[in-house]
Amino acid sequence: MITVPKLPGRIRARRAALEAQRQGKAAELFNQAGAGVRTETGTHIPANYARLLMLGIALLLAYYDVFNPNQKSPLALVLASLVFAVSCLPMILFLSRGKTSQVPVFECHGLFYALTFGFAGFLPIPHIMGSISVNEAELVRALAVTLMGMLALLAAYYLASPLLLKGFKPLRPSQGLSSAKLETLGWLSCAGGVIIDWGGRQLTITTLGQFSQNFYILGFFLLLVMTLEKRANLFTRVAVLTVLLPMQLLYFSGLSNGQLLGTVTLIGWISLVIFRVRGRIPIFLLAGAFVFFLIFQPVKFYVRSIAWDEGVQLGPLEALQVYADGFRQTYGSASAMMASRKENFDNSFDRINHLATTAAIIQDTPSAQPYLWGATYMPLLTKWIPRAIWKEKPDERLGNEWASRYGYLGQNDSTTSFNLPWLPEMYMNFGLAGVIGIMFLLGLMFRMLWVWLMGASEGPAEYAMAIVYAQSLVFAESNFSLMTGGIIIFAIILWFTVAMLQVFGVYNAPIIRNKRPRSRTEILGAPINENPA
Repeated sequence: MITVPKLPGRIRARRAALEAQRQGKAAELFNQAGAGVRTETGTHIPANYARLLMLGIALLLAYYDVFNPNQKSPLALVLASLVFAVSCLPMILFLSRGKTSQVPVFECHGLFYALTFGFAGFLPIPHIMGSISVNEAELVRALAVTLMGMLALLAAYYLASPLLLKGFKPLRPSQGLSSAKLETLGWLSCAGGVIIDWGGRQLTITTLGQFSQNFYILGFFLLLVMTLEKRANLFTRVAVLTVLLPMQLLYFSGLSNGQLLGTVTLIGWISLVIFRVRGRIPIFLLAGAFVFFLIFQPVKFYVRSIAWDEGVQLGPLEALQVYADGFRQTYGSASAMMASRKENFDNSFDRINHLATTAAIIQDTPSAQPYLWGATYMPLLTKWIPRAIWKEKPDERLGNEWASRYGYLGQNDSTTSFNLPWLPEMYMNFGLAGVIGIMFLLGLMFRMLWVWLMGASEGPAEYAMAIVYAQSLVFAESNFSLMTGGIIIFAIILWFTVAMLQVFGVYNAPIIRNKRPRSRTEILGAPINENPA
């Protein structure tokens, strides 16, 4: 027997929301605690961004293909254009859908390949390290391998069978929780991350530092989302905007240690939160971050000489002063910087140009170095074991070991770490078959993440958690186990924490929905933030 709901108004409101969704409009209802409302924009604004992105792609490809300023071969131009366009396709589809509440981790991962592989194919050939370089033919081969890998990635993601994903249910950690409880969990997560990091430093346990940052980022973005959505109280809003946000940008992002990419990517994630709340992409903020990276890429080495070589711990204000001194020492003046802007752009982009490294590895494998047959992925099996338990646990120093073995570093250089992106790592292990096969498996993994979390991140807790995972999956510029090992540990600890909270009755929201099928009347009558029957 179907129970008649006590509040018929809720049924009408729920039906109105479903009808609005059918018409392509997004509507957000009051949550159970009545803590606030977030109204999403319609699909026309994101669709405009999709058209703008397509126009930008067309203009860029037309410029490099028609004018060919760097005298590239016709085959290189065609392959670079295909890699760039194919890699941008997921973001175009995401913007066309107009779902601002979703986290486009797969789409941003595609943009990573568009920029560091596709766009890199139009630019002059850089030196890999010292005098080591590659030729045009080797770059063409690397572009062809990249294109086949991207096609396998997209095929797995978009053609994944529903039967394959049948057992995956969306994660709903904030279901049934009021804004006040979510706010408390955000502060606890931030405090927990700081305490765990401090404990790891005192006990010299590096494993703790790997996931303490994830806890802090989870709490920070949870509070940031609630602040911008005006769901947090006044104290939290002021603290987030005046304390947490500046500290995150100037200190925790690595800027004070001369690490620019962390700051730039952080601005990217903040822009994504703004897009979620306002339905508009902060184009000027993103453009400013990109210009900042290009200008200060040469300057960061001056900062590192003080922070790393001299062992000076720079505070936020001291770091800004050191960057100003480094700017004057590197460029002399703003006019001198503008006079050498093309050279500065080429030198700065070499930092994220992974096509040349891929071409060199393809050329030397297996002719000079044998296939590794999965050896670089073995740390994933032991990543979760704390060093306190396994004292002889080997250090993961692949960034130095592989480059030394291939002769890209000096014989006595045991400290420099050379980034090994995911795609050349696949080729280093299994050749072309490894690139196609592993990229296909990655496509399935991204699809599972989309069903489980990224595509169902309408609540602030889900959205913050999706960003935590996305940070380790978008920028595939270091070896796979190094990039993903931290989130594996974080997932284990987070699951254990939630389980303990459920045992003691502190956290009662279900992780997986009840599998009992419900009638249409029950679905329409269930309050939007209450646990389903």
